[in-house]
Amino acid sequence: IALAQRYPRVNATVFELPRVVPVTREIIAHAGAVDRVSVQEGDFQRDDLGNGHDVVLIFGVLNGEPPEGRAALIAKVFAALTPGGRTVLRDFVLDPDRAGPPEATIFALQMLLATNAGGLDTRNDWTCWLNAAGFAPPQIIRLPEWIGTTLTVAEKPVTTSKD
Repeated sequence: IALAQRYPRVNATVFELPRVVPVTREIIAHAGAVDRVSVQEGDFQRDDLGNGHDVVLIFGVLNGEPPEGRAALIAKVFAALTPGGRTVLRDFVLDPDRAGPPEATIFALQMLLATNAGGLDTRNDWTCWLNAAGFAPPQIIRLPEWIGTTLTVAEKPVTTSKD
């Protein structure tokens, strides 16, 4: 919604579980964004994500999935993107030695105590999954320190054997 409000030419689709769709539609309507933000019902663990997307955001989702589900979601995103499209990942991610950054290690401890599926990935994990799906090498964008995370951006090549 915020992207559509900021950028008048953006049309967005929110992929959401069926039980949450009514609330999602209410939020979109309340924001006055119904004309440019739609909702696609589905469960990314079972359903494909559609196709023809220029950008797919994966924010705060990967850490709640089992590791095999994380790689599978990234592969589904690749299939949903147009050639030249990009995915943007945002979640807590650990350094290769798993000892930092501090905000990620604290979150990793919380996930360990609170969930059975949780666990944080390293940036190398993400890079491996992105590469395996067919993405070009990712770029890391550092966000302001008070946000405490980064964005990982990977592009689907214009010409690929996985199209």
